Amino acid sequence: MKKRIVTDRKKAWTFLIALLACAGFAAFLFWLNQVERPELTTSVGRTFEKAEVVKILQDNIQENGRRYGEQKVVLRMRTGPHAGEELEATSAAGYLFGAGCTPGMRVIAIQSVSGGVTVTSVFSADRGWAVYGLLLAFALCVCLIGRKQGLKACVGLAFTFVCILFLYLPLVFRGFSPFWAAVLVCVATTFVTLLLVGGFTKKSACAIGGTVAGVVIAGTVATVFGYFSGISGYNVSNIEDLLFLEDSTPLKVGGLLFSGLLISSLGAVMDVAMSIASTVEEVHTQRPELGRLELFRSGMHVGRDTMGTMANTLILAFAGGSISLLVTYYAYQLPYLQIINSYGVGIEIMQGISGSMGIILTVPIVSAAAAVCMAPSQAAGEPLFSADRVRRLRARAPGVVKKYWKAAVLAVCAAVLVFCALRLYRAFSAYAAGDREYGEVRSAVEQAGTQPTAARATQSDSPAAEEEFRFDFEKLAARNPDAVGWLRLPGTPLSYPIVQGKDNTYYLTHTFLRSENKVGAVFLDSRIQDGLSSLNGILYGHNMRDGSMFAAVWKYRDRSYFKEHPALELYTKDGKAECAVFSAHEEAPDGGAYRWSFPGKKEYGAYLARMKKESLYDTGVAVDPADRTLTLSTCVGDDRDVRFVVHAKIPAG
Repeated sequence: MKKRIVTDRKKAWTFLIALLACAGFAAFLFWLNQVERPELTTSVGRTFEKAEVVKILQDNIQENGRRYGEQKVVLRMRTGPHAGEELEATSAAGYLFGAGCTPGMRVIAIQSVSGGVTVTSVFSADRGWAVYGLLLAFALCVCLIGRKQGLKACVGLAFTFVCILFLYLPLVFRGFSPFWAAVLVCVATTFVTLLLVGGFTKKSACAIGGTVAGVVIAGTVATVFGYFSGISGYNVSNIEDLLFLEDSTPLKVGGLLFSGLLISSLGAVMDVAMSIASTVEEVHTQRPELGRLELFRSGMHVGRDTMGTMANTLILAFAGGSISLLVTYYAYQLPYLQIINSYGVGIEIMQGISGSMGIILTVPIVSAAAAVCMAPSQAAGEPLFSADRVRRLRARAPGVVKKYWKAAVLAVCAAVLVFCALRLYRAFSAYAAGDREYGEVRSAVEQAGTQPTAARATQSDSPAAEEEFRFDFEKLAARNPDAVGWLRLPGTPLSYPIVQGKDNTYYLTHTFLRSENKVGAVFLDSRIQDGLSSLNGILYGHNMRDGSMFAAVWKYRDRSYFKEHPALELYTKDGKAECAVFSAHEEAPDGGAYRWSFPGKKEYGAYLARMKKESLYDTGVAVDPADRTLTLSTCVGDDRDVRFVVHAKIPAG
């Protein structure tokens, strides 16, 4: 009876301490999340609302069952200022944007309001119920199969998400080292999760120590590899966005790559650590007479099987989405030296191998720790790290290497190839998504009497085959308040809206509708205060390999292309201007072509004369200081740090 009372008191005190710890942690997170985040983009007049499709006004399904172009539908708004109203909308029905609408279907709509004009389009199907349903099914499976332990596992998983969202992110936005912020998250989640699953036992202590050690080892291996290979957090694909964040916040971009590695490898390392600790504990329970060496051997026997499967799992987890990219790389026959020395492949190799090394080294660490903690110190048997055992391990090492080196090399090569396939798939899916989005924008802003596909490369290059392009500037501005005009090159795919952002980095990786996409947008230099009314309006756009965006600008290096396309069309709220091309040449990124302000007519005239002189060929177009100019800048079609610029004159008046 007395023992039971003491036990109940211990449980009460344990519960009280845990409750106080949770309250203190919650208060700390509340304080930590009072971090100021600058307004990086404006979303004024643009909201996402729930809606239901009432009817289809114009469908886009073809005879082959595929969808091309866009649908015109009627939506009944379920939320927002227009809730209950029926509004006409468009749906691109793309794979990444829009949806194949049917009557009764619930969707998420984008509403853009500018003045008295409201433009509505379908963003995607409303899949919130599916997400919540899947989460509920997962939780039920874990709880029904694991029962009490399953419930504890769900609590641990929820705690992990809380730590990532409300501990890690605020820390890095406050300027804390991303690497050590990730270490803190790993320690906290490991401590709570393993204590929930294993309780306050020696097993849990060994698993916690081994998990933390394995994760730190993975981070250390990645850091060393990054140092010798020249790879850092600045070599990731979305570095433009991150640099913009670094300029606007205390965020330390360089450490994000390695901190992400720690978090991504945590689950696998934790799994291995708890498995080994549980195995050693179970063996000790069944055979308490076994010494430390025997327990260590038992842990290593199980660990060898576990490390083989878990290391493979982690590598495949990093490269699992790369099959499509592999197919494309195979088709393009990219050279080995290009693949193995690219930053993307190096990063994936670093993540997969360093995480796997963390798993592998966790096995002996936990096996040794559990054997020391659980076995009696006077048990019979050979010491854990005796000289004879070390000699035997050294003698066996060459045989192990000889036996498994082929499998190891094959695994590394497979991981590299799978990663390459993923990267190329992402690139081409970005092209397709950007093309669909800009097609939807063209259809939404073009006025009646135009030919919506006039700018497509599949049409005739003859200007006579095209109808005059006209567009509604108010509708364009309603889709994005940063809009300042539209640029076209008749007979080519170049037909895009022009935006001017707060800086020259955001629209490098975001489309006109502010979707994150490497296609980007055509944008006016943010430093030009007079907009397209300045003496020299400088426009930037990517030279995309699929022929979109400013790929047509790069083609002006060929004089025959200029003869086929001698003039650009610039549309603003003031009307249309035919801009005759008078110069095309290469330029350094910080060269003299990127001037937009001039003290007087004399300096401006000298600038025009120099640009015309630097042209690759004589266009025969005269230009004088009475004309305003338009400068189009894009990357060259190779790896040189050079830009290709085309100058066109905007006639006076």
